[in-house]
Amino acid sequence: MNEDLVARFGRQVVDDPTRPAVIEVGHRAGQPVSTTTTYGELDASARQIAGWLRANTAPGDRVLLLHPSPLAFANAFWGCLYAGCVPVPAPLPGTFSHHLSLTTGIALDVDPRVVLTDTEHLDLVADWLVQDRLNELALYATDLINLSQIRPAEPVERPADTPAVLQYTATATSLAGHSLSHSVLTADVDRLDAALDLAAHGTVGGWLPMHHGLGLVGLLLAPLSVGATSVLMSPSAFLKDPLRWLRLIDDYDVRLTAAPNFAYDHCVRRISAADARTLDLSRLRTALNGPEKVSSATISAFTGHFAAAGLDRRALTPAYGPTDGVRLITVSPPGERVDGPLLTVADRNGLESDVLQPAADGVPLVSCGPVRGTGLRIVDPATGQELAAGLVGEIRLDDDLPTGDLGVIHGGQLLPTGPAADRIRIDQRSLYADDVEQELARLDPRFADLPGCVCAVDVPREQLVVFQEITPGMIPLELATLGAAVREGLRDRFRIRVANVVFLRPGRIRRTAGRVQRTLMRELFCGDALDPVYEVLGRQTAQRYRFAAREAAATGTDQATAAAR
Repeated sequence: MNEDLVARFGRQVVDDPTRPAVIEVGHRAGQPVSTTTTYGELDASARQIAGWLRANTAPGDRVLLLHPSPLAFANAFWGCLYAGCVPVPAPLPGTFSHHLSLTTGIALDVDPRVVLTDTEHLDLVADWLVQDRLNELALYATDLINLSQIRPAEPVERPADTPAVLQYTATATSLAGHSLSHSVLTADVDRLDAALDLAAHGTVGGWLPMHHGLGLVGLLLAPLSVGATSVLMSPSAFLKDPLRWLRLIDDYDVRLTAAPNFAYDHCVRRISAADARTLDLSRLRTALNGPEKVSSATISAFTGHFAAAGLDRRALTPAYGPTDGVRLITVSPPGERVDGPLLTVADRNGLESDVLQPAADGVPLVSCGPVRGTGLRIVDPATGQELAAGLVGEIRLDDDLPTGDLGVIHGGQLLPTGPAADRIRIDQRSLYADDVEQELARLDPRFADLPGCVCAVDVPREQLVVFQEITPGMIPLELATLGAAVREGLRDRFRIRVANVVFLRPGRIRRTAGRVQRTLMRELFCGDALDPVYEVLGRQTAQRYRFAAREAAATGTDQATAAAR
């Protein structure tokens, strides 16, 4: 179909205006409380907001949306599309510590015509605007506008190649805006629908925020374009108690959900076997896992942990989207997953040389779906030349822009190997940070529930640095013994010299939404800003990054500093 998302949503409104469109689930005193809006009600609210926007903005103007409520967000988002404005979803400043600077960065880059929020958060947003010297921006609460005095507006027709939404992604060191046109959003929805038959699921739900690409497209725009119902809860509710997500799936008969890989790990760690047995997940048909790298260990752990709840292993559906998290490009169709997600075990030595060689034992790679028809290809990062199937290279899309991810095509399927930034090149071999981190977690039982992280420093050739949080109270001798075990264990497993081990207090490894910020950890290490409990460094690393250790490093021996701080 050539219709844009506004037209598709309009067809669903005409077809059955009384059908539930969005159900927002909150929690009071530990119990779920829901609010429902129908397709007709959402359409009416969007037309009123569009009427107000038409009087105060012009088509193409950018509107910053700061609505933590999924219902309020949906009203404002569709109102922007109806008015021909470009919505810019952003996190509420102050929800999490890093959101303050992130939202400020977005506001400065976007220069929105207006900022929209709700009454409950109006004072918080106003204080933020003043604090960050953005108070010249016009701020309104959509639920305070007297919409009864506004003439509802008909949707504005916009060319397919004009921006429909401006989506932002952030790393520890950068912020990037992605302008997604109406045609791109429609193509993304069509791709999901073709792979998963969204209308057949009936109810879609989850907790991802609307400023996250998978949350916006997968949990809101896609279901509303096919007449499904979207059941949404807040990210903070999930992070506080992941059982709430799975209870939402059970209570509201959610057939399709979506989340990044870390969320499935979070459920395994935080939900007891006893609580798992109280759930009925047998009706869940599809649990999308993307866009970050999908772990076969996570799939096995999650499906095993919730088998008692009736979870079908085939429901786990790997998908690939670029590291920025804005879009999904490939999705593993259910028909191709006879006994769960497709796995290819790659020979470790071959993979370290950027060649996929299937083996009986090695590194399991998860297929994230067929590449045919996606415009995706694998290229040599240095030359841009397309590589043959079976060779690891950079994943590029049909616009030929770098994705920042590495992968390989095998049997017509995409097997991502990880972000290029997480590949560590040592002695002409490629190691992947998450592969090393998984092995690190298995080296000692005390590491199981605490994060670890690895990166490389140039001294002048790359050397591995291993960070691991440890439980408090260990004496220096225990720390030294444990450090030696880490060095020896990783050396034996990966056949590399591990000169640098850093033990940290719990909470010192920086993470965002459950993902380790390896680039930031490297910067903090190089700046001697981690305050380690124990640190053992190779001579060259100590010489370059630890001024106090330079004189001692001249002896040619590894230097160790340990303190039970």
